[in-house]
Amino acid sequence: MAKDRVTQAQFAGYYAASAKGFYAVENLDVTIRPGGPDIVPEEVVAAGGAQFGLGWLPSLLAAREQGAPLVNIAQVFAFSGMRQFAFKTSGIRGVADLRGRKVSVWFGGTEFPLLATLEKYRIDGSRDVTLVQQPFDMNLLLLRSRIRAVPSRAPGAAGAPARRLPRRRSRRGTRSRAARGAGRT
Repeated sequence: MAKDRVTQAQFAGYYAASAKGFYAVENLDVTIRPGGPDIVPEEVVAAGGAQFGLGWLPSLLAAREQGAPLVNIAQVFAFSGMRQFAFKTSGIRGVADLRGRKVSVWFGGTEFPLLATLEKYRIDGSRDVTLVQQPFDMNLLLLRSRIRAVPSRAPGAAGAPARRLPRRRSRRGTRSRAARGAGRT
């Protein structure tokens, strides 16, 4: 099985099933291939490097559009799990505010929901915004670089928090500097 991400908590179930022998009980010989920023599961499966891939539906649809003989076996989300977020101080309140900004995105298939959203709001993804490759961490945003919006998973999506974390307070009763920048959308 080819994954679209590096090994992290959202894939724990696959590793736990392997460690507990669940695949072997069903006579399945499963090797979990880690993903990464330059690994697209659809390409790995289409090239014969794996029999199954784990990725986002928009990436699969794009691969099929290019002629890859792939099928979708299961979809666990009723809507896209991808979102963009920005610090409140960035001035970004909606999609229209992305125009003229640097926006980071995970490429390799997860960019399609963003591109579709930009198109819906008549924002040209190649002219009206500057798309930047997002690494697997949030340092582009957290270091307050010139990137103004970064990708994330929606609450309830695999690996994403299902609810907002409570605001932390300092000893004086005001929000700490770390808390002021955390959790804003």
